[in-house]
Amino acid sequence: MLNIANLLPVSVAPFIAGIIVIPLGNTLFGAGYALWFVFAAAVSLIGGLLVYRIRGVR
Repeated sequence: MLNIANLLPVSVAPFIAGIIVIPLGNTLFGAGYALWFVFAAAVSLIGGLLVYRIRGVR
């Protein structure tokens, strides 16, 4: 069960992203996947900044 919980989101995410990104990206800015990569980079940077100050766990 743990393996399915780890691999299912990774295998389904590209399909869902394609459904969302292709129509939405082309109509909004004409960027398509370029817009998706900029969004992913921004989310990664924000996540990195949020965990930067974590020193450890109890």
